[in-house]
Amino acid sequence: MSGNSVISAVDVFALPLWLLVLLVLILIPSAALLGYRTGRHTYGLQQDLPSDKKAQPSDTSIGAFLALLGLLLAFTYSFALSRFDDRKDALLLEANALGTAFVQAMLLEEPKQTDYREAILAYAETRSFGTAMNRDGTPLGDLLNVSLERQAALIDALETVLASDVEAAIRNSMTGSLTDILDAHTIRVEAQADSIPQALKYLLTMVAAFAVFMVGHDAGIRGKPLTWRVLAFSGLLIIVLVQIFDFERPASGIIRVPETIILITIEDMRSELAVEQSSLQ
Repeated sequence: MSGNSVISAVDVFALPLWLLVLLVLILIPSAALLGYRTGRHTYGLQQDLPSDKKAQPSDTSIGAFLALLGLLLAFTYSFALSRFDDRKDALLLEANALGTAFVQAMLLEEPKQTDYREAILAYAETRSFGTAMNRDGTPLGDLLNVSLERQAALIDALETVLASDVEAAIRNSMTGSLTDILDAHTIRVEAQADSIPQALKYLLTMVAAFAVFMVGHDAGIRGKPLTWRVLAFSGLLIIVLVQIFDFERPASGIIRVPETIILITIEDMRSELAVEQSSLQ
């Protein structure tokens, strides 16, 4: 089995978020305590040795590990935050594409206009994944399957509209707006799937644990108690790590892209259709 296969088979970061947080809460403080105990043990063993024979703490080594940790944290956090921004941009792009297609459908004559606009609305209502998951607890895969079914129905609706006599300019406009909707779907799926490389997440966790180990070891080998500063450093490190890992869960994490823009677009479509239908009666 290759190294990549082993990592994929034991994917700790695919665990539920609460369990992953629990593991980090155990790992980081345990690393600090283990480092401190190791340092205290070394400190006790060398009490009877002359000063030149005693192991001396190395500020340079600790500084190097903390610098490496800071670099990895900055790089990884920036990467995760940029992916979060990409998901927001993808959602805005899709909302704009849906709204534009809905408005352009006004170029069609009745009843084609209403039929096509209802198909756009039906598809748009399936693009608010987070809201549906929170309301019904429906798995993301099932929601995506429903959305793809509505997408196919939208394509069929446009084909039905264009099968009749429609001006070339309107035909091109309708086709272009539908293409934008399909492209927006692809961009949004890609933005949801894009994530930090798994190997980098393991590396970051290992470096974080070892850096805290070194800080605890330094306190122990100097014969000093494990102060609140070490615990505070561990706590802040845990918060940053959990936030990075949470950014990697666009559909199930605590920090999610707000779907306000797509919900407003859907509500505007419903209102406009209701007004239009009431005027036709």
